[in-house]
Amino acid sequence: MDSGQWEAAGVLYVESDTQLPCGEALARSFTLGQQAFETLRGEPAKVVWLPDVFGYTSCLPQLMKLTGAQYFFTNKVSWSAINRFPVSSFLWRGSDGSEVIAHVLQEVGYNGTAQPDAIRQGAEGHLQSDVHPEYLYPTGYGDGGGGVTAEICERARRLASIRGFPAIAWDLPEAFFSRLAERRDLLPTYQGEFYLEYHRGTFTTHANLKAAFRGLESALQIREAAAVAAGTAPDLNPCWRRMIFAQFHDYIPGSSIPEVYAEGLPELVRMAQELAVAARTELAGANGEPVGVPCLFNPLAVPRDVLTGGGLRRGASPPSSLAITRSRMIISSCGSTSWGNSQNLPSIASRWRCCLAAACISIPTGRLTLRRGILIDRH
Repeated sequence: MDSGQWEAAGVLYVESDTQLPCGEALARSFTLGQQAFETLRGEPAKVVWLPDVFGYTSCLPQLMKLTGAQYFFTNKVSWSAINRFPVSSFLWRGSDGSEVIAHVLQEVGYNGTAQPDAIRQGAEGHLQSDVHPEYLYPTGYGDGGGGVTAEICERARRLASIRGFPAIAWDLPEAFFSRLAERRDLLPTYQGEFYLEYHRGTFTTHANLKAAFRGLESALQIREAAAVAAGTAPDLNPCWRRMIFAQFHDYIPGSSIPEVYAEGLPELVRMAQELAVAARTELAGANGEPVGVPCLFNPLAVPRDVLTGGGLRRGASPPSSLAITRSRMIISSCGSTSWGNSQNLPSIASRWRCCLAAACISIPTGRLTLRRGILIDRH
């Protein structure tokens, strides 16, 4: 790397799927990845390198700008079954208006073996050649990491100066994008997601895996909210790294081999359970509230309205009261088999001090339903 023969690029912690993870979890792939790149190369990486992801969310430019990334590269959009992607080199504008420089390949697949027909197809498919007469051709065997061989290097050397053939020269991705950035004002703008007309079934298969993945995302965010409320700072990076590992573009979509899920699905479930126990322990009896009083905890950073109630166990009585710290909102016993109330829950910034149980969980006095929140029973 010091001699310029290798360049560490990529930005994200893994080659994450960008459609299925929630925004917070995808952002952690960026932040943890950039921390690793700073250690590896002394500065954040500049190029988001995602050659094999099944579509690209429109929030990526915003996340890139927030984490110091300037450029985006992929070749996957060339796989679309019907419509050709309309541009090759362009400004990609995200949902919030953030813009990054992007380059996508039109005629290149997994492997770049420097065959003459492949190099010529790539040059002919470059739609902005009138603005920037270069395109990036990744060389070597991909989808397994075989890399460049001596044969590929020799073929590229022989093709470098043939009359009537595209000129070939070795270079690094960041240098290519730096030259492209000089033509920024001349580039077209593409706004929105990159929709891949292929692999679409990966968003609906392995429902149990996707549910476990989403459960772990929620558990991690609730665990952090509980730490904020309790005023502690546990190191949750190892848990985030394992969850982000599951973001890998062949893991969470369901396109990996069976052994991945035989090992990974129990891990996701176990980690979510452990985080829930840790949050419950963190919040139990905090701030001097009496033990044994059911209450609600809002893990979000904004106040929210929720509906609590419904579906008591047979033979169980409704709770005599539902205490909410700070706002002191009380639900009195309603003396029937169903009850409910609409309430405004303060944000986590209100520093509630409560004990955690999962959403829709049974408690000794009945059942409360709270989606994306925490049901509390302090015992």
